Amino acid sequence: VKEKFVDLGFSDRQSAAILTLAFFATMVLFVIPLIVVLFERRGILIDFLISLPDEFMLNFLDFEYVIQTAELQSMAVSWIGEFLIKIVSSLPSLALKLFLFVFVLYAVLRYSKTIEKRIIELFSESSGDIIYSYNDRIKKTLIGIFAVQALTALMTFVIALPIFYLLGYEPFIALAVIAALLQFI
Repeated sequence: VKEKFVDLGFSDRQSAAILTLAFFATMVLFVIPLIVVLFERRGILIDFLISLPDEFMLNFLDFEYVIQTAELQSMAVSWIGEFLIKIVSSLPSLALKLFLFVFVLYAVLRYSKTIEKRIIELFSESSGDIIYSYNDRIKKTLIGIFAVQALTALMTFVIALPIFYLLGYEPFIALAVIAALLQFI
């Protein structure tokens, strides 16, 4: 992708900066809203867990089994509260790690040819063709995996949208988008 920006007339530095900023913006647009929504709606999630019955009855033929859920509910409620508070309290640390990742990503994009040259120098000259063929195979495999995930996310959205609508959820579009985005996790 960086080479395409260079072909359009951008310098190596500008291409690396554009791609790094695009990655950073994508992360901010997808991750931060998810964390905010989970934190802001934690009360609804906790209320839902509390509203579940204290026991579930499973019947199969002549066999009857009762599952006690009261203890699991209290554990889940405390775990969710602790988990969300832990995420929010660790945001400064996560922001620093994200900054360092973005910095390393920029360096890798900016100096990709130098890194490639140094890695190839670690191997014998006869291994160069093998390394490049592995690189091509891995690249095609990763693109294939991403394409399958993207199509799965699209299909999840298409299926989830009418289901959430028919179930009567008011923010059915947002829920379908979240379901689709969760395909990438």
